Amino acid sequence: MKFRNGELNADDTDLTLGRGTTTNPGFAVIEYTEVNNLGTGEVGKFNVFRWADNNDNNTLRDFTQGYKNIGPDWPDNVNGVFATADDAEAGATTEDYFAGASEGAGRQQ
Repeated sequence: MKFRNGELNADDTDLTLGRGTTTNPGFAVIEYTEVNNLGTGEVGKFNVFRWADNNDNNTLRDFTQGYKNIGPDWPDNVNGVFATADDAEAGATTEDYFAGASEGAGRQQ
């Protein structure tokens, strides 16, 4: 697993396409050790998880997991994942993988 604060993977600058500039970004390359179904990932494969300060409230964070449908349409879609951590870091990009994110997630007390 690779973890980095202060930048996003593959030289991207936005957490999600069309959301504008984010602050205090970070990312982690994750390896799937368990999945609910093929729609979420594949055990032993890799993907990217991102976070950044929420633009409206910097006490909250926005989060997103890389997701790109490589299968049929909903509900049978399949998330494209990567064979290696390096492939995930380079291949999961804003345009293709981060079209949506949680908005303003906070820590539960």
